Amino acid sequence: MGETALYICDIDQNDLASGVTKKILGQTKSFKKKGYTFSILNISKFRKASTLFNKITSRLPLFSSHYLWKDIIIKENYDLIYIRKPFMDINFMHFLQNLRQRHSEAIFVLEIPTYPYSRETRRIVDYPYLLKDFFWTHRLKQYIDLIVIYSDNYKELYDIPCVSIDNGIDMDTIRLKKASNNKKLINLIAVANINFWHGY
Repeated sequence: MGETALYICDIDQNDLASGVTKKILGQTKSFKKKGYTFSILNISKFRKASTLFNKITSRLPLFSSHYLWKDIIIKENYDLIYIRKPFMDINFMHFLQNLRQRHSEAIFVLEIPTYPYSRETRRIVDYPYLLKDFFWTHRLKQYIDLIVIYSDNYKELYDIPCVSIDNGIDMDTIRLKKASNNKKLINLIAVANINFWHGY
């Protein structure tokens, strides 16, 4: 029997045009090829309601930023728990602590899709999220064994070893196009959900 793995992320599994969705489904497919039995825990259904009260309290130090972490219960046993990084807060850290206690033998991996990410927050009203995140990152080493990032510039973050990966393409789902013989012309095409941190 192969090893079991759980991917914890916020994903719209119905939006197959989303680059994030494609990446996560591609990652789980690759793990399955390596013999893992892989499950996705979609935490989008645990998002806090977008009410004025929640928008205000979510920015306060002892309140959850975006998700109702206390409502997420994981009963199955896993050999690998892979988490796509959310904004960190005291409730997320309690979630990690409880998860680690129940799955003490599992390997815990945290993926940070963009690092450094401080400049991704531009609105002043969102800085409380970033401050909470920075405050709690120093405790990650108590629960996380490995950090996955998309950069070769860091060997470790928060005293946790890093491994660098690249965004890939699932060649099983894309038909190859025959190369052009025109060597004097270069066509550059970008297909993406473009945000300012992508650097275009």
